[in-house]
Amino acid sequence: MPNPIPRQPDGSASAADTEAALRDAWAAIVRCDDSRRLLLDAWPR
Repeated sequence: MPNPIPRQPDGSASAADTEAALRDAWAAIVRCDDSRRLLLDAWPR
């Protein structure tokens, strides 16, 4: 599961932190989809 966006002490998030969190979330979605595809391909028909 992706990590939440890191926050500064005042509660704001920097653009770099937000971008990194979104990139990590996208990578997690791609890994999950790859795993799903592998499981479906391995399922006997």
